[in-house]
Amino acid sequence: LARWLPDGQVDFLGRLDDQVKIRGYRIEPGEIEAALRSIEGVREAAVTVRTESGEAELCAYAEGLGRNEVRKQLETLLPGYMIPAHII
Repeated sequence: LARWLPDGQVDFLGRLDDQVKIRGYRIEPGEIEAALRSIEGVREAAVTVRTESGEAELCAYAEGLGRNEVRKQLETLLPGYMIPAHII
């Protein structure tokens, strides 16, 4: 998203999508949320990005199953770089 300034310059305001860059990979959190919701037993899911010690990490919130089961299922559905560092 951008806008023209009165002096003719373009002011970049940010992205229109939710895409984030983590460890050099462009990731859509919504794609991870969809994978979480596809796991039998998961009722609700959300994925956010949090910054820990200056580094961005994926954090998933999943209701319905334990974190170890969710992680194991996600590993069969997504590439390693899309597996959240934290599952709550």
